[in-house]
Amino acid sequence: DFVPDYTQKALEKDSINFDKNLLTRIIAHNTLSRKLKLKKIFGISEGLNNLLHKTIINTQDYEELIKNLSSKRYRPSRIKKLLLYSALNLSNNEFKRSYKNPTAVNVLAVDKSKKNILSKLSKSKLKLIITHKDLKNLKHKTSINIDIDASRLYAICSKKSLTETTLTTTKFI
Repeated sequence: DFVPDYTQKALEKDSINFDKNLLTRIIAHNTLSRKLKLKKIFGISEGLNNLLHKTIINTQDYEELIKNLSSKRYRPSRIKKLLLYSALNLSNNEFKRSYKNPTAVNVLAVDKSKKNILSKLSKSKLKLIITHKDLKNLKHKTSINIDIDASRLYAICSKKSLTETTLTTTKFI
């Protein structure tokens, strides 16, 4: 309902290849190798920090991890977001900096008939990332670095080439 049919089919195809248990192992590595720093991860309180550390040792399955960490206070959707922040090592400061002061928009694709939107966007204070050159010329990359890290994490868990999902040239469809 929220995306075109061809996008929905592509997402469903990609989700088949996404290894959630590999993501769980990455989260486990991050959790166990830096327990004291987990409280600096965006959204993770000290109580959840301790629970995550205790739970991750005995859990290899992503869905089981979500179930074991969920409670009235921490709903499954919130747990999933927090685990992703942990996998990305997204700190409170980094999140706040990129959220309060976004510097750029990574344009993935534009319908040819809507190409004029790019010229309107280019007049905003946000820099448009359309080509690799745009990325290289960007001075403050905090928010874009989060995108790059997320793309790399996705590539690793989908068994894709790291260059396949990092920021690339905008596609005109």
